[in-house]
Amino acid sequence: MKFRTMLATSIALHVSAAHAAPGTFKAPGGLDPTNMVTVGGAPQQLGTIAGWAYQAIPTASINAASGVAGLDGIGNVTSPVKTPQIATQQVVTNPDGSTVTQPRDLFVNVGNQYFTQGAEAAIFGGLYTAGGTAMHRSLYVSGEPFGNFGAGCTLCIASSDSGVWGGGAQPAIGGIDYHLGAQAAAQSDYAAVGFYHADNDWSARVTAQVASYSAEGLTLVNPMTDEQMASLHDGMAIITNSIDPTASTTSSSGLLQMTPYAGYIKSWDATHIYVYGWAIPSNTASGQVPGTTYDSTVSTYTVPMVWIGVPKKNFAENVYTTADGSKVLGNAATSIVNAYEREEYDWRGSNWSKPGSVSFHGWTTSFQCTNCDPNAFDENSYAYFVNGPGGLPIAYSASMDPYALEFKGSNFWAGSWGEPPNGVGSNHIMGSFMGVPSGGGNIYLSALNYQHDTSTGWTSSEIRLGMNISGTRDRKNGLTGGSDGGQVIFNRLGYPYGVSLCTNNDSSCLDMDGSGNGWFGKDEHVAGTIHADGGSVAFPKNLAINETSNNSLLGLALPYMQFWQYADAYHLDVPQGDIASTNASGTNIVAGSGNDHSWLTYTGGHYIWNETTSGTTVNDLLDVSDQQVKTYAPVSAPGYSETLTTPASSSAPCTAGQFTDDANYHYVCVATNTWKRAALSSF
Repeated sequence: MKFRTMLATSIALHVSAAHAAPGTFKAPGGLDPTNMVTVGGAPQQLGTIAGWAYQAIPTASINAASGVAGLDGIGNVTSPVKTPQIATQQVVTNPDGSTVTQPRDLFVNVGNQYFTQGAEAAIFGGLYTAGGTAMHRSLYVSGEPFGNFGAGCTLCIASSDSGVWGGGAQPAIGGIDYHLGAQAAAQSDYAAVGFYHADNDWSARVTAQVASYSAEGLTLVNPMTDEQMASLHDGMAIITNSIDPTASTTSSSGLLQMTPYAGYIKSWDATHIYVYGWAIPSNTASGQVPGTTYDSTVSTYTVPMVWIGVPKKNFAENVYTTADGSKVLGNAATSIVNAYEREEYDWRGSNWSKPGSVSFHGWTTSFQCTNCDPNAFDENSYAYFVNGPGGLPIAYSASMDPYALEFKGSNFWAGSWGEPPNGVGSNHIMGSFMGVPSGGGNIYLSALNYQHDTSTGWTSSEIRLGMNISGTRDRKNGLTGGSDGGQVIFNRLGYPYGVSLCTNNDSSCLDMDGSGNGWFGKDEHVAGTIHADGGSVAFPKNLAINETSNNSLLGLALPYMQFWQYADAYHLDVPQGDIASTNASGTNIVAGSGNDHSWLTYTGGHYIWNETTSGTTVNDLLDVSDQQVKTYAPVSAPGYSETLTTPASSSAPCTAGQFTDDANYHYVCVATNTWKRAALSSF
């Protein structure tokens, strides 16, 4: 009843008959506006009483200073609420009845809060209670993008000097303004983005010429406007074009760089900016003053300038994680976190029943530079980089299906673990490099898993490392077509556990099997010494050792051999067909130069040395058989020795001309099986 009396008194003091009740009134507690209550001893409807209360506030006080905020018929504020700060908090009641007031959010922060953007910051969580505990908040956003630009993203973030409805702050989604009708519809990809982040190389808030510097700040040539001054904040970066004259103008990777004097704003007025201190990189000394050497490598001002409120380097995103093991390990642990993920994207598809009916792209870097010098980017520019000097065991890990590519570039492919897909003669790409030779076409250097027979297991497979010209790479069908060049083949058919060096299409190979035995194929050329320790080396066709151009120190072309002199080399030549295992006739070893040469002939059990000098041939210079050596030319020697023997009798077997000696006689065979002797005497 006391409430009713006060309400009636208030109404009696302020109600004017000229005012009408507001449109729709919703009484508290769900009461109908037509419900009757007694006011001042008289029954009145709740709706009528509400109208009297509304009219009790002078119209001039609504949405006015020291007045009240106006509401429309559905409760919306009819004029913006102006306040320097909005702070929210809540009172938490504990089970024991105690209460704690917790700060929640702070919008339009007017305080000089360190490490925030001051009055430009809206803070969600992280505020402290009176007891010093940081209170935290989570942000949940649920959206359903439906169009292009800003209508195409659920959460849109822009680092830009543009406003929200244009320029760099407008999300580049959908491609073109939909008001252009068919033109927009034809060029749109009709995409939607859950989280969109735009970054620009935004301009400085103030770019101004400097009249003079001091250790405390600077004086400007022209005063700042009120709006420029209002855009500045305590702690804002200020960078000059005055540089360290001793510093290099390029980085170690070739990037143009300026080493400017810079600092952070402390205070300002229209013509002065004061800083907490100036410094050039790596010089922490106090009292530094920007000099008169101005940057001409990046900017080209010839007068002192400053840029205020703009960075030197822009990160689109920077995730920084700290992991202190002392919080997890030991008997004083306060945390149990010992596993970290940078980012995880889980895509779970289902019911895509047609080939080629769905596309998926993971991490994509789209890079474009228009009207740029071809060498604009320094050598340290990259799209993906892993820096793990602290013991990171793997830089990149992939687990794929057998015929997927674990990496695909224009040059290099890294295949997965598949087997040759089409049986004997097919291959699976393990790794492949591609180059483009002068004149066009493709040339490949590939490691292939090649199937050489119908058996199963490792014995049916070869690992081939070799060249292919103008073939086709396919992740499912391997490297096909084109022309094969030289190859190194491991486990080649017929040479298990071995390694082979082969020409194109395996037409000729140098093979070494797993036991150390070696085989040479057609026209192999070896510079050096060939060893067959504990094994054997077979030469089924041709061999040349230390071949230089058209001459060889030794050339073996079985069954054709030649050792002959050409320039400074010597060659061994045995004409093809002269060597036969069942017919020992006609075998020649020729040595000499030009028409002057000598040769050795094997025939009838005799090795016979012959000679041609100035076109004249002398045969049978030396005849060697199993039992004797004959010569048909004078023999000159500084000495001669023999084994002393005595013929059994004067008719012992002999050949005319044969001789021998013992301690008493010199014996000569004068005719077949006829010996004569002469006594030897002392002298």
